[in-house]
Amino acid sequence: MIEDERGLVKPQIFKRMFFTYFKGEKFAYQVFEMLEPCISVYFDSTVEEFINWDDARANEDNRFVHI
Repeated sequence: MIEDERGLVKPQIFKRMFFTYFKGEKFAYQVFEMLEPCISVYFDSTVEEFINWDDARANEDNRFVHI
C-alpha cells in the first residue's frame, strides 16, 4: 500500500508493483518503458518541493514515480 500523501514512490518499487500486476502480459515491458518517463518526477525532500529534470539537484536519489 502506498501511504505517501504526495503520491510518490521509488521507481524500483513501482516497477515491482507494475510487473506483479501485469505478470504474463505480452507487452508489459514495452508499456512500462513508455510510461515511466511520463510519470517520473524529481522531488527534493529537504525543502519539500518538486524540481525540474535539468536542475543540478535532480539525481537518482531524488527520482520518484508520481502516482
